[in-house]
Amino acid sequence: MTMLEIAVTEPDGASASHDAAVIGCGAMGTALARALAASGYSVMVWNRTPARAEALAGDNISPARSVGDAVRSSSLVLACMSTYGVTRTVLEPVTGWQETVLVNLASGGPEEAEELERWAVQRRVEYLDGVIGCFPRDIGSSEAMIVFSGSSAAWSRHEQMLLSLAGASRHISDQVAAASVLNVGLAGGFFTAALSAYVESATYVLDQGVKAEVLRESTLLAIDTLRQTTQETATAIASGEHETDQATVETYAELARSALAVMRKAGQGAQALAGAVDNLEAAEAAGLGRLGFSVQSRGAVKTPKETENSVLSVDCPSLLFNGKFADVDALSRGDATALRPVVASEARERMAGLPAAGSEVALVLGGNGFVGAHLVARLSREPGIRTVFVIVRATAEHTPEQRLAQTLDQYRVADFDRGKIEALDADPTKTCFGLPPRRYEVLAEKVDLVFTCASSTDYTVGYLDLRDAWVKGLLRVLQFAGEARRKHVTYLGSVGSYFYRRPADFLRPDSWWYSGYVQMKWVNSRLLGWLARDGAFSVTLCEAPYVLGSTTVGLDPGRYYSWWRIIEIARSIGVIWDGPGMGYIPVDVLADLLTTNAIRHSPLPRLLPRNPTPYDNQLLADLLGLRTADWTEFKAEATRLVHPDRVRTVLAENIDELIRVTNAPPDVLPADHDSSWCDNRRLMQMYLGNVEFRDVRTEAGAPHV
Repeated sequence: MTMLEIAVTEPDGASASHDAAVIGCGAMGTALARALAASGYSVMVWNRTPARAEALAGDNISPARSVGDAVRSSSLVLACMSTYGVTRTVLEPVTGWQETVLVNLASGGPEEAEELERWAVQRRVEYLDGVIGCFPRDIGSSEAMIVFSGSSAAWSRHEQMLLSLAGASRHISDQVAAASVLNVGLAGGFFTAALSAYVESATYVLDQGVKAEVLRESTLLAIDTLRQTTQETATAIASGEHETDQATVETYAELARSALAVMRKAGQGAQALAGAVDNLEAAEAAGLGRLGFSVQSRGAVKTPKETENSVLSVDCPSLLFNGKFADVDALSRGDATALRPVVASEARERMAGLPAAGSEVALVLGGNGFVGAHLVARLSREPGIRTVFVIVRATAEHTPEQRLAQTLDQYRVADFDRGKIEALDADPTKTCFGLPPRRYEVLAEKVDLVFTCASSTDYTVGYLDLRDAWVKGLLRVLQFAGEARRKHVTYLGSVGSYFYRRPADFLRPDSWWYSGYVQMKWVNSRLLGWLARDGAFSVTLCEAPYVLGSTTVGLDPGRYYSWWRIIEIARSIGVIWDGPGMGYIPVDVLADLLTTNAIRHSPLPRLLPRNPTPYDNQLLADLLGLRTADWTEFKAEATRLVHPDRVRTVLAENIDELIRVTNAPPDVLPADHDSSWCDNRRLMQMYLGNVEFRDVRTEAGAPHV
C-alpha cells in the first residue's frame, strides 16, 4: 500500500482525524485549504476531479478518496462548490455526519440558503452559510472577509479557525439567509454593477487619451466621495427621509443624460449608465426629481408582490400588476413605477425551462402598414430566416395576401423573397390573435422572433379607446412570447412618449400632440422598460422618431403624418420657423436595424435611431423657397392665413419646443451601425418631392382638417 493510499483510506464511522475538510478544489477552495494548512490546521480535501485534490497533497493537506471520507474526517466541513444545487448533489449520498458543522460557501440566493439549512437539520448537522467577500489571493490575510450567518453556536466553536481564513470575517445573524441577502445586495447589486460601470467609464476616459496614472489617482478621490455618499444613502433609505440640499435626482439625471450622450457618441455602449438614466427618469416621472438620490429606493419605486397583484388582461396571466387598472393609475399620477409588473412565479418557472429562441422564423404584427411591409421585405432577405409570418386581417374584398401585396406595391417595395412570406388572416387585438387554438399553438411552437408594428395612429381618440386593442394587445404578444419556446419581442414605440416627462404633463387635456396615442406609447414603453430590467422576457423597445420614406424611393404616408401637415402650412404661408428639424429615420434603415438587432446573440433592449447629423429648418426653407421667422411670428402668420380649426389642431402646442424635447434623448444604436445613409439635403429634397402638399390658406378655399 502506498503512502497516498494510506492517506486517503479511512473506515466508515472513523472519528475525526483532521481539523477541517474542504469540498471543492477550484481556485477558491484551493486558497481555503492552503490558508488553513498555513495556520497549522490539518486539512482533508476532495474534488470531483481527483487530480485537483491530489495536487494539494502535503503540508498538512491530505486528499480524500471519496466525499464521504472527507466529511467523516473532520468536525468542520467547508463546501466550496459553484452553486447550492451542486453542493447538495455532491453531499446527498454522505452518511455519518456525527457532530459535524457544515459551512456552505457556494453562490446562490436567500431561499437556497434556507433550503440547504433544512436539508442539514434533517441530518442533524449544524449549518453556517458563508459569503466570501474577497478574491482567492486575499484568503488568509487580515483584510479578507467572509460573512457568516446561521448557527451562532457553530460559529463560536470554530471562530478561530474561520478567522484564519479571513481576518475581517464576522457572524452577522442567526437568520441563515442574512449573509446571502447581504451578498445579493452588495456583491451582486452594488459591487458587480459598480465595477461594470467603472469598466465602461475607464474605457471611455483612456480612449480619449487620459493617462492611466491620472485615472487611477482620480478614481481614488471618487471612491472617497462614494464612501461618504453611500453612508448617507443607507441612512436615508433606513429612515425614509430623502430630502437634500445637495444634489437632487434632477441634478444626477441631467449629468447622467449628458454623460450618456457623450459616451455613446464616442462609440461606448454605456449600458450600466443607461440603466441608471432609466431609473433616474422613472423617479423624475414619479414626481421625485427634487428629492435626493436615495428616493429611488424600495419605498419610492414599489415592486409589487405577487399575492397583491392582478392581471391587466386575462389574455396575459404571466404578468401581474398592482391593480387591473395600473396603467390608468400610472397615467393619472404620472408615475411610471405604478406600471412595474411582476412575472408570475408559474410563468417564470415555465419560461426558464423553454427551449432557447433561435432566429429562423419571424412573426410580424402590423405587416400591412408602412413600416411593417418594409420590415417583412427586409426579414425575407435575411439568409438565416426561412419563414416570415405576417398577420394581416382579411377584408370582404381582399385576402391577407392581396392586402400585403397592395401595400408593398404602394410603397414600391420590390426587393423581397416571396417564397419565405406567409400571410395569416389574424388580428392582434383579439385573444390568440383570433386564430383557432391549435393554429395558435403551432405558431407559438415555430416562431423565434416577434415584431409588433401594429398600432392605431388616430390622434383624436382618448387612451381608454386604445387601451383594449393596443395596450392589452402588447400583453397578448408578451404572453405569446413565453409559450412553447422563448421568443424575442421587438416593439415599435415612439419618441413622442417623451412629451410626458413631468407630472404636470400628465395633467394636460388631450390634444393632437398630447394624445391618447402618445399616452398608449408611453404606457407600453414603460412596461417594456421594466421587463427589460427583469430579464425574464427578451424584449427590445425601439423608440422611433418620424419614420420617413426609404433612402432610395422616399415614399411614406405623406400628409397622414403631422410633420408633413406642419410643413404644408409653412409651404402655404411662405414662412417656417427657425428651429431644429424634426428627427427622422428612413424606413429601410429602420427595418435593417430591427432585423439585425433581433438576430444578435444579445439584442439591445432599447434602440433610439435618428438621423446622426442634425439639421435645422433653414434646410427646408432653402428647398421650398421660404423665409424663416421665430416661432411666435410663424404661429401668428399661420393663424392669420389658415383656417382656425387646422391651426388649433396641428399647431395647438409649441412645435419648436416639442421637437427639442424629442430630439434631446441620445441615440441608442449598436456600435457597428452604419450611418453613411444620412444626407439630409438629398433625402429631404426627395421626401418633399413625393408629398402631395395642398395650399391650405383660407382664401384658397382648400378644405380644412
